[in-house]
Amino acid sequence: PTHSGGSLPENPVAAILAVSDKMDTLCGCFSVGLIPTGGADPYALRRQGIGILQILMDGGYSAPLSAMVEKGLAPFIGEAALRSQTALAIMDFLKNRMRNMLSDAGLAKEAVNSALSAAFDNIPDVRLRARALDELRKEADFEPLSVTFKRVENIIRKAGADSIKAVNPALFEEDSETALFKAVEGVTGEVAAAVDGSDYPGALAAIAQLRPVVDSFFDDVMVMAEDPGLRGNRIALLASVSGLFSNIGDFSQI
Repeated sequence: PTHSGGSLPENPVAAILAVSDKMDTLCGCFSVGLIPTGGADPYALRRQGIGILQILMDGGYSAPLSAMVEKGLAPFIGEAALRSQTALAIMDFLKNRMRNMLSDAGLAKEAVNSALSAAFDNIPDVRLRARALDELRKEADFEPLSVTFKRVENIIRKAGADSIKAVNPALFEEDSETALFKAVEGVTGEVAAAVDGSDYPGALAAIAQLRPVVDSFFDDVMVMAEDPGLRGNRIALLASVSGLFSNIGDFSQI
């Protein structure tokens, strides 16, 4: 689009050319430090970024944005470390454009932030996840659901990904551990199928079924047990819960 609200390319070839042209401009300018600041944007890079995102969303193009940025920077920056640093700056720039676009479209900022924090590479997918999270937060029982999953995410984040191993059912001491393990196993296939079909409302509805079992787990079990084996296994069990929704939304943002 040449202006806000302007028409988008009408066929895939035109869309690819438009995205390539805009990405080339964006990467070239960022590579030499011509980055918009405040109200100053002499090369209309914000409009270029919005155009890229609009075309990808409108056409349902799911090609990874990060790969486009890497490809776009290759002719401009040879040094790997500097190219990686510049790529992160461009992705953050585009993420902010996406945040504003989805918020302006009427989606709650917390739903948008949750979707963007989980993943930002497949642009049409980001919008689908943000919409699903926005609808979920309107449900009457969303607040306790959010509190439960925030607690799960906080424990996983503090534990660190490197410390998480596979769940060992032989180490379970409480019935609620077994119940949670079986519950996660029971919905994993359903969630995976829903995600594969981009049915994020369906995936979130399946995950929401776990809340009573997770609450019982927290009531009955001391997650941070003194025994490192028990502690690690309980954290791994919670990680299996987190893994179901970690690529859909970050509940700590809601």
